Amino acid sequence: MADNRVLVERYVRLAFQKVGTLAKDILFSSKQSNGFNFSTGVATVTLANPVSVKAIQLKAKKPKREEGIALSTKSIELLMISKDAPNMDSYDIVTVDGVAWNIVRPIVDDGYLITVEATREI
Repeated sequence: MADNRVLVERYVRLAFQKVGTLAKDILFSSKQSNGFNFSTGVATVTLANPVSVKAIQLKAKKPKREEGIALSTKSIELLMISKDAPNMDSYDIVTVDGVAWNIVRPIVDDGYLITVEATREI
């Protein structure tokens, strides 16, 4: 059974190599509060612990309408190899092509591939 797992992992990695430029370098990071300005009421937040991973963007979803009101969020879905991805519990931001997206839970991990949905306001 272990041989089957190794074989599947090898083919998943080969598939990522074959897609070439469809696989992008994305950056996972987490927000950390460094302080709070009491006069403005705004927290100082920075992105920390960045980790770069290759991923394929599966789809982008346009803003939806609910009861005639246009929502101002857009979402994307990313696919990456499980062994290459960091522990997803530690990250809440993913940067794709220079644009920061908020990671949406739950994250789907089948042991071979991880699928992450991310949203941002537009």
